[in-house]
Formats: sequence, structure tokens, C-alpha cells
Amino acid sequence: MPPTPKPKGRPKLASIDPTCCRARDEHSPAVGRETSMILPLGVSRGSTKNTKSKKYIQVNTVRQFYENLVPSYTIYDIDCPDYSFRKFTDDGKYLVAFSRNHQDLIVYRPIWLTFSCHEECDSHDLPANAERFDSFFKQLYSISLASSNEYICEDFFLYMECHQYGLFATSTARSNESSVTEGAIHGVPSIEKITFYLVRLEDGAILDEKAFCNDFINLAHSIGAYLYEDLVCIVSLRYQTIHVLQIRDSGSLVEVRRIGAFCREDDELFLYSHGQLYDHFWNMCTTYHMV
Repeated sequence: MPPTPKPKGRPKLASIDPTCCRARDEHSPAVGRETSMILPLGVSRGSTKNTKSKKYIQVNTVRQFYENLVPSYTIYDIDCPDYSFRKFTDDGKYLVAFSRNHQDLIVYRPIWLTFSCHEECDSHDLPANAERFDSFFKQLYSISLASSNEYICEDFFLYMECHQYGLFATSTARSNESSVTEGAIHGVPSIEKITFYLVRLEDGAILDEKAFCNDFINLAHSIGAYLYEDLVCIVSLRYQTIHVLQIRDSGSLVEVRRIGAFCREDDELFLYSHGQLYDHFWNMCTTYHMV
């Protein structure tokens, strides 16, 4: 039996494995997204062949790239600014630093990589700007947070990634001879003023601040404060109180709860009213010799 002739018309299509090539998808927000491409037989990648059929798919450019870049070389003796560098933010967008006198906040943005080597390289193969700090980091701004008698607590920094807000703290010198204050624990040192600043790291705008006077909050390594989503818990050791602050979308710090001797605002009134009833009952019992 003679073979059945193949029908003419639409050409056969060949499927290209997406793992073999990676292309830039113009309709996707993710740059360098892997895409599968279907091309007609006889048309190679990069071709701009014009045909009468509108079913053909034309691919102008296909570029391979690396998904991950791993540093493999360390450059020493870089001439850096005379600042105290704190840390990168969790998303890697900002580098936080403080001045040596602990008065100013300086924020840098990484420029990332501008050159690379195909193989093992040494210092002689690198360009001259590879040993410059400003080739990798761009200073966005420098703002003053602390006054003349205050200092920035360089061990304290909390970052709110969803709004790119940074929470910083300044304080005066600690005094071990604290005055007797109602509600304060005896023997706990006192700090005249501790101020928390909410800063928008994008432009350095100070959105809000919260001050605690004649108190003691352990700010070393952010021990005395904890950030969970939009809530900041600050522990007052001198008054044995937990202050719960909420960071609003507008950039304001609002105290929503204070947990200390009483957990709720009406706890004191509740206990006082029940204490009055108990005293009244006790007086009645003693009057009628019931006890």
C-alpha cells in the first residue's frame, strides 16, 4: 500500500526545552524569567524571517545569564570613610552607618557589581576603581539624630522591611545614682532621656519619635526592644513595664498597650472597686461579731 501523503498547509512545530535556553520575557515583571518557546521548523533563534503565515513566532534575542553570583575574591586595605558601619538591612538595599562621635546617621545604597573576571584573578587584573569604596556604595544622606548631650545607640537598629522604615535610639549618659521615684525599682540605674526615632531610609525623613525619661532600657544588641510586623515592644527595666507601640502606615508611633502592674487600663479601677467591697464586708462582719 503506498504511503499516505502528508497534508499541506500549516508547518510542523518544534518545541524547545526551556532548560536549554533562557530568555528575557518582556511581558513579565521578572527580568530574566525562563520561558518556553515554540518555533516553526526551519526558523532558528534570532531569525527575523517574514512568512505569510501568522502562526510563526519570531524570537529576536535569546541571552543566557547566571542566576547566582558568588563572590570569590577579597580586596583588602580599602580606603573607607571614617564611620562606624552597623549592618545591612535584611533586604540588602541599605547599609547603615554612624559617625564616630555617635551623633549622625549615614545611609548607603549598594551599587553592586560593575565588573567581573572569567577565571581566577589577582589584584593586578582588577581595574583601578575596584579598590575604591564609592565604587560599591553610594551615600544617600547624612542626618543628625542626637543632640549635644545625647549619643546614638549603635548596637540598636530595627528594620521594618514592608515600609523600609528604620527604628533608631539615642540616650543620655547612664546614672547609677537614680532618685527615688514612685513605681521605680530600687537599685536599677537610670537614664535621663531615651528617644526612639522612626526614619524612612529611602530619603532620611524622621517620621516620628518616642521619648522615655528617667528610665532604663537595655538597648545593647536590641535586647530591650522587639519588632513583630508593625508592633514594637519596649521593655522598661526600671518600671517593670512593657510598652507596645504600633507603627502606622503614615509613619507614626502610637502606644496601644502598656503592661506593668496592670495589664489593662481599667484593671486598677476594677481592683479598687472590689477592694472597697471587701473592706465594707469586713467592717460589717466585725460590727456584728461574725468573725
